[in-house]
Amino acid sequence: MIIVDLDGCIADDRWRRHMIRPASVPIRERFHKYHLAGCRDHLCNADLVYSDDHLVVVVTSRPEWYRRLTHQWLLDWEIMPRAIIMRRDDDYRPSVEVKRDAALRLIEEHGLNGIECAYDSREDIVEMYRELGIRAELAGYPEDDEMEVA
Repeated sequence: MIIVDLDGCIADDRWRRHMIRPASVPIRERFHKYHLAGCRDHLCNADLVYSDDHLVVVVTSRPEWYRRLTHQWLLDWEIMPRAIIMRRDDDYRPSVEVKRDAALRLIEEHGLNGIECAYDSREDIVEMYRELGIRAELAGYPEDDEMEVA
């Protein structure tokens, strides 16, 4: 199996990043417009999710409240992940902690040998996966790729 991040890794969120509100705004409101707009993202790094060789597990910091929207976006791009692991709605921990817990559950269920690689758009999360013994790579936007608004 491979673990893939959503926003910034397979979903091109560059066009909506300005929607993230300042840290002074309550956390529930801070990312709301940003997450809602995710249904209009273009796909990037398609080679990660269209592999016939691996089961795909999406691990995202999006709250569960956005599961239906997230699932629909994946279906629209014909991505059929084995699982979508999301943060609980009442979980306000940093993304690296949320994803560490998800990775530990996957290791417990499938063993380290069951995870081929993890891909994320953030270096701190890639490093966390490596510390757990998972091969991990940074996967952001292709450098020569121009941003398009969905």
